[in-house]
Amino acid sequence: VAVDHFPAGTKAAAVEPTPGGVHEMYEGFKDTVTKAGFEWRGFFPAKTYSPADVQSATEDLLTSEPDVEVIYTDDTEPTPAIRAAIAAADSKAVIVPTGGRDEDKDLVRDGSLLGYSAVSAYPLGDGAGKIANAIAAGDDAPALPEPEPIAASEENLDEVPNYCSPTS
Repeated sequence: VAVDHFPAGTKAAAVEPTPGGVHEMYEGFKDTVTKAGFEWRGFFPAKTYSPADVQSATEDLLTSEPDVEVIYTDDTEPTPAIRAAIAAADSKAVIVPTGGRDEDKDLVRDGSLLGYSAVSAYPLGDGAGKIANAIAAGDDAPALPEPEPIAASEENLDEVPNYCSPTS
């Protein structure tokens, strides 16, 4: 989403509410935007997923990098705390989270989010159920399906599956 909406030279960083937990996802975002010519300003970890810690990490980011334009985070849940820090700093930064919860579409429609990286949880849950059934039956466990993220934005919201819906 960020690469589709911002030019090369855009300054990007990440607020990471779950340090270590999903860091590979953050590395993937960093790799994607730097290949597109963005200037990477760093990872800013929050101590916990609490709104106060997320807001504090965002304040640290905006204090050390006041010209950052895009802030990535791993879910839409921290978005209000990040938005509060952006408003307090009088920053023009936008948030680009992963997401895919059904309410994320409304956040895009009302202008709160430019977009998000949508991944339906259904295939993973379905895959986990198939693994449990196979193990209970004494069979080899099948592999979990690979997530297939979609860059969701106002232009394609009607094509994006809901978070808990089957994708096939």
